[in-house]
Amino acid sequence: MAKKYPRKTIVNMTILCAATGIVSLSSGIFFFFYEKWIFAVILLLITLRQAIVFPKWIKLLN
Repeated sequence: MAKKYPRKTIVNMTILCAATGIVSLSSGIFFFFYEKWIFAVILLLITLRQAIVFPKWIKLLN
C-alpha cells in the first residue's frame, strides 16, 4: 500500500502520530494527577517523541 499510495500513507501516519501524541499527553497528565510517576514519565516521553516526529510527517506532506 505504501508504494501504491504514498500520499495516503503519509496522511494516515500524520493522523496516527497526532492522535498518539494527544492520547499519551492526556494519559500522562491523568497519571501525574494520581501520582503514578513512572507511568506519567513514560507517557510524557512518548508525547515528546511524537512532538519531534510530527513535524517530519508534516514536512513530507508538502
